[in-house]
Amino acid sequence: MKENRWARVQVATLICCICAAWVVGGCGKKQEEENKDGSGTFVQERTDVELTEAIALPNAGDAISYAWFFASSIVDDPDDKANAQAEVALAELRRGGGAQRALTRAYMIYRWPRSLVLAEAGEELARKGEAGNAAVLVEDAMEVAEKGIEQDWQGSRIREALRRVELMLGANSVGKAASATNALDKLWVEAESGIGLQAWERRMDVVEMALSRGEADYAGAKMAEVAEGVGGVEAPPYMLLPTQARAARLLAETGMKDEARKLADSVVARVPELMNIEQPAVLAEAAAAARLADPGGDAEARFLEAARLSSELVNNRPRCKALASIGLSLDASGMENEKIFAALDVEVRKLAAGL
Repeated sequence: MKENRWARVQVATLICCICAAWVVGGCGKKQEEENKDGSGTFVQERTDVELTEAIALPNAGDAISYAWFFASSIVDDPDDKANAQAEVALAELRRGGGAQRALTRAYMIYRWPRSLVLAEAGEELARKGEAGNAAVLVEDAMEVAEKGIEQDWQGSRIREALRRVELMLGANSVGKAASATNALDKLWVEAESGIGLQAWERRMDVVEMALSRGEADYAGAKMAEVAEGVGGVEAPPYMLLPTQARAARLLAETGMKDEARKLADSVVARVPELMNIEQPAVLAEAAAAARLADPGGDAEARFLEAARLSSELVNNRPRCKALASIGLSLDASGMENEKIFAALDVEVRKLAAGL
């Protein structure tokens, strides 16, 4: 039954993905097989293959492809790898990458993080009027998520993500048109149930969803509330600074450039308080905020410093996670800088050589 249902969406939405997989995943990428244990979900084997066989080298000047390469290069922790890959796929989808490209990436992601990408890709198709295909994808996402909800500490995150998609699709039925503003308002109210910084992170999720749907005025109004809130939260630096760096970037994206610069500068001043594995991602996000707020500012220096800090990390997992974060922030900034890409290319070559 599952195979027949999936065949329907393959015809409508995934033919292009099969072709795109050669670009996104590499010509030697082993295709996943459908699980035969009755679950009907697609699973990725927890085994590593040669890097050159599994991951296509990033496209020159394409920051999101660098982020995907680095996320996919994590070799010692399949869960962290899947989380990092899902973060890249979702960012690309929200920044206009399209549902088909997101699906190509989704079916390279291990276990439950795949469900987050499938769900939002389904919502994207629903907004384009492809209600039938959206229903299939969201149902598939629910099935993939079941094990994660039952057995993984990330169950609450899965439920929140699926709830966001459910509201954007409509109150009770997939594919039913719903007011984007009303749905966003509901999500905003539900975000208030979070504790401390978690609530503000969830609110920023709503802001990013609004931006991806062209609701710029709504996003700006809500981001003004976020800016006031995150500035007064008491929390350890490792929790507070990533949230504030993200807030600075979103302030710049919603047009509040002075506020973005001020917050980004305050974050950068405190980066030395973080552990070395935490510093690159926060610095890169602050660099993105600086670039969006002031194209002639010091974004280049901040990105290059983030790349240098990443290169000094010895272990594969934190280094690749840091580099993937730099790629995401660089993509968000819209910055095309040869020096930054050259620094990232050094890390690409090191990983390709097994270093």
